[in-house]
Amino acid sequence: MTNKILICLLIIGTILPMMVHAQDQEVLPRSKHRVSAELGSYLFVNSLTLNYEPTLFESDAQNFRINGRMGLGLGFVLGFDGNHGISGVLGGVTLDFGKRNNHFLLSTGMILSDNFNEIDDISVQFDRLGTAPLMEMGWRFEKPTGGVTYKIAGGTLGLSVGIGYAF
Repeated sequence: MTNKILICLLIIGTILPMMVHAQDQEVLPRSKHRVSAELGSYLFVNSLTLNYEPTLFESDAQNFRINGRMGLGLGFVLGFDGNHGISGVLGGVTLDFGKRNNHFLLSTGMILSDNFNEIDDISVQFDRLGTAPLMEMGWRFEKPTGGVTYKIAGGTLGLSVGIGYAF
């Protein structure tokens, strides 16, 4: 009787770690670069950004990444006395939590901008250089192998939606 129990424990003790180890070691080919366009909006404040995100670090379990973020942006404040806006560049980092298609994102960075005022239909006056913080929390659909991506986020640029491509 004890021999049967020992044999069963030996079999279970041998097979179970192999099953757990095989699941942990699943390595997926991952996309390392993303380009995207995002539209953000508050009620009267609207923005358009074009972004590039390379992967800077990826965990061994492939469920956490740190991405760099670089981009160009335009923002417009729709006022009663004309349009006011900013144009600028943005830079920062994105913490990406997710292994398969769904990713939770936390972004932080800085926007370097030049404020401008529309004087008439033809000319634009640039006022001053400024900086603003960039903070964002959102969700992105991205297949591990790349392809079309979709993003919904909220932050300093308002509620934003984006579409992009990962490769």
